[in-house]
Amino acid sequence: MPNSFLAIWRYPLYWLLGGSPTPGLGSPSSELFFRDARWIIAVLGITLFLAAFPIFCSWARERLKEPATGLLFAFTIGYLVWLFEFGYQRYAAALDILCGAVLLTLAIGLPAKVLRLPILLAIVLVSWPMMVVPNWGRLPWRPYWQSINPQPLHFDGPSIVFLTAIPSLFIAASLPPDTRYVGIYGDFDLRAGNNTGLTRQLKRKLSSRMHFRLKEADVGTVPTVSANILASYGLVVTDRCRPLQVADRAFRICDVATRP
Repeated sequence: MPNSFLAIWRYPLYWLLGGSPTPGLGSPSSELFFRDARWIIAVLGITLFLAAFPIFCSWARERLKEPATGLLFAFTIGYLVWLFEFGYQRYAAALDILCGAVLLTLAIGLPAKVLRLPILLAIVLVSWPMMVVPNWGRLPWRPYWQSINPQPLHFDGPSIVFLTAIPSLFIAASLPPDTRYVGIYGDFDLRAGNNTGLTRQLKRKLSSRMHFRLKEADVGTVPTVSANILASYGLVVTDRCRPLQVADRAFRICDVATRP
């Protein structure tokens, strides 16, 4: 989380030049490095816009009559709330979508109309080649059906499948419709001794496991953190497994049994 109001301008500067005040992070708001030049232009432009309000009163009155000015205020409020309450880049998705509209609004507000189009064109020509979009390990884009197992799976009844790797939603989409799935890859502490809403819900499901078949999905081996979570419920992954091919990724589905 930022510890100074200077982060209002420092964060967009990091997103332009790279680096992070926190060691081990690619940027101050993301695990991985990315570059986006639009934000430094938008934030500095709004700063100058707001600073001009008390100086040019007649101009300010005219701008306040324009609906597009509301977008700049909404973006500013949203950015400040996001920065000091969340700080995670993925939570700024709505602001990221609006960033281009903010740049357009700022350009339209320039007194010299002849400069509007050249400035917008310059922003595009500078920011587009510089942009770096990170990859969090997702599958590359392809037709949706190629990211779902084309062969229907059958577990002979309602089942609970423990997912041990991320990303995992495309695995869940390959499972039968009467299947419930639980991510046990370590993002949440789902060990039985941890009394949370998630663990209580899981215990309720497992207490009626006579009605559920228990399965586990992995890439060939059971991760230690996942095995420990299962062990806390008295469960263990067996060697009764079947292959699962999803797009270009190979997985296996194994039976889960009560520990002897």
